[in-house]
Amino acid sequence: MRLGNRVRVLREQHGESLDDLARAVGIDRSQLSKLERQLVGCSDRLKLAIAAHYGVSLTEVFFVVEDVDNESTLTTDDASEHHMADLLV
Repeated sequence: MRLGNRVRVLREQHGESLDDLARAVGIDRSQLSKLERQLVGCSDRLKLAIAAHYGVSLTEVFFVVEDVDNESTLTTDDASEHHMADLLV
C-alpha cells in the first residue's frame, strides 16, 4: 500500500474528513488530497504530524507488511526509509 493510500485508510478508519486531518496537521485540504492521490510527496514534518495525530508509530504509518507467498515482508512505500533513522533520533 502506498503512502497516500495508507494515510487515506487511517483517516477513514478514524472517521475523519480531509478537512479534519488537514486542520489537525496544519496543511491545506487540497495538499492532503494531493498526498492521498500520490500527486505530491510528504515532508518529514508532515509524516511526524500524521503519526502523532493518530497516536501510532512512524513504522505503522509508513512501512507496510505485505503477504508475499504466505511470508510477511516489511516494505516501504516510498523513499522514506532513507529518512527514518533521522526522524527517530
